[in-house]
Amino acid sequence: MTASFRLSRADLVRYAGASGDFNALHWSDEAAAAAGLGGVVAHGMLLAGLAMTLAGECRASSVKFLKPVVVPETGDVVITVDSAEKPDGAELTVRCAGELVARVNVRG
Repeated sequence: MTASFRLSRADLVRYAGASGDFNALHWSDEAAAAAGLGGVVAHGMLLAGLAMTLAGECRASSVKFLKPVVVPETGDVVITVDSAEKPDGAELTVRCAGELVARVNVRG
Protein backbone atom coordinates (compact mmCIF):
# COMPACT_ATOMS: atom_id res chain seq x y z
CA MET A 1 0.00 0.00 0.00
CA THR A 2 1.24 3.50 -0.82
CA ALA A 3 0.04 6.95 0.26
CA SER A 4 1.24 10.45 -0.56
CA PHE A 5 1.01 13.61 1.52
CA ARG A 6 1.86 17.24 0.77
CA LEU A 7 3.54 19.30 3.49
CA SER A 8 3.86 23.08 3.52
CA ARG A 9 5.19 25.51 6.10
CA ALA A 10 1.58 26.15 7.13
CA ASP A 11 1.25 22.44 7.95
CA LEU A 12 4.33 22.68 10.17
CA VAL A 13 2.80 25.62 12.05
CA ARG A 14 -0.46 23.70 12.54
CA TYR A 15 1.44 20.64 13.77
CA ALA A 16 3.50 22.77 16.16
CA GLY A 17 0.30 24.16 17.66
CA ALA A 18 -1.25 20.71 18.02
CA SER A 19 1.86 19.03 19.42
CA GLY A 20 3.36 21.89 21.44
CA ASP A 21 6.68 21.44 19.61
CA PHE A 22 7.67 25.02 18.79
CA ASN A 23 11.36 24.30 18.15
CA ALA A 24 12.64 27.05 15.85
CA LEU A 25 14.08 24.48 13.42
CA HIS A 26 10.50 23.94 12.26
CA TRP A 27 9.71 27.58 11.45
CA SER A 28 12.85 29.75 11.31
CA ASP A 29 15.23 29.70 8.34
CA GLU A 30 17.85 31.41 10.54
CA ALA A 31 17.67 28.73 13.24
CA ALA A 32 17.78 25.97 10.63
CA ALA A 33 20.84 27.54 8.94
CA ALA A 34 22.59 27.95 12.31
CA ALA A 35 22.03 24.23 12.92
CA GLY A 36 23.57 23.38 9.55
CA LEU A 37 20.30 22.35 7.92
CA GLY A 38 19.31 23.29 4.37
CA GLY A 39 16.18 25.06 5.60
CA VAL A 40 13.21 24.62 7.90
CA VAL A 41 12.59 20.91 8.54
CA ALA A 42 9.44 18.90 9.14
CA HIS A 43 8.83 17.51 12.62
CA GLY A 44 10.01 13.92 12.82
CA MET A 45 6.93 12.84 14.70
CA LEU A 46 4.72 14.44 12.03
CA LEU A 47 6.41 12.21 9.46
CA ALA A 48 5.99 9.17 11.73
CA GLY A 49 2.33 10.04 12.26
CA LEU A 50 1.71 10.29 8.52
CA ALA A 51 3.37 6.91 8.06
CA MET A 52 1.26 5.36 10.80
CA THR A 53 -1.93 6.19 8.89
CA LEU A 54 -1.12 3.09 6.82
CA ALA A 55 -0.67 0.91 9.88
CA GLY A 56 -4.28 0.70 11.03
CA GLU A 57 -4.51 -0.84 14.50
CA CYS A 58 -0.79 -1.53 14.70
CA ARG A 59 1.59 0.21 17.10
CA ALA A 60 4.98 1.61 16.22
CA SER A 61 7.78 -0.41 17.72
CA SER A 62 10.60 1.71 16.29
CA VAL A 63 11.14 4.81 14.21
CA LYS A 64 14.45 5.63 12.55
CA PHE A 65 14.93 9.06 11.04
CA LEU A 66 17.53 8.94 8.27
CA LYS A 67 17.45 12.40 6.73
CA PRO A 68 15.70 15.70 7.52
CA VAL A 69 12.86 16.83 5.26
CA VAL A 70 13.38 20.45 4.27
CA VAL A 71 10.12 22.29 3.62
CA PRO A 72 10.45 25.34 1.34
CA GLU A 73 9.19 28.77 2.33
CA THR A 74 6.69 28.69 -0.53
CA GLY A 75 5.14 25.62 -2.06
CA ASP A 76 5.30 22.19 -0.50
CA VAL A 77 7.04 18.85 -0.50
CA VAL A 78 5.51 15.47 -1.26
CA ILE A 79 5.98 12.69 1.28
CA THR A 80 5.39 9.13 0.04
CA VAL A 81 4.82 6.26 2.44
CA ASP A 82 5.04 2.61 1.40
CA SER A 83 3.95 -0.31 3.55
CA ALA A 84 5.50 -3.77 3.32
CA GLU A 85 3.93 -6.56 5.34
CA LYS A 86 6.14 -8.61 7.65
CA PRO A 87 5.24 -11.72 9.69
CA ASP A 88 5.03 -9.68 12.92
CA GLY A 89 3.60 -6.44 11.47
CA ALA A 90 4.83 -4.11 8.76
CA GLU A 91 7.67 -1.85 7.74
CA LEU A 92 6.75 1.63 6.57
CA THR A 93 9.21 3.57 4.47
CA VAL A 94 8.95 7.34 4.21
CA ARG A 95 10.42 9.09 1.17
CA CYS A 96 10.74 12.67 0.02
CA ALA A 97 11.79 13.37 -3.59
CA GLY A 98 12.59 9.67 -3.91
CA GLU A 99 15.04 9.67 -0.98
CA LEU A 100 14.47 7.47 2.05
CA VAL A 101 14.00 9.80 5.05
CA ALA A 102 12.51 7.51 7.71
CA ARG A 103 11.66 3.92 8.45
CA VAL A 104 8.89 2.87 10.85
CA ASN A 105 8.51 -0.71 12.08
CA VAL A 106 5.08 -1.61 13.40
CA ARG A 107 3.66 -4.65 15.05
CA GLY A 108 0.09 -5.90 15.10
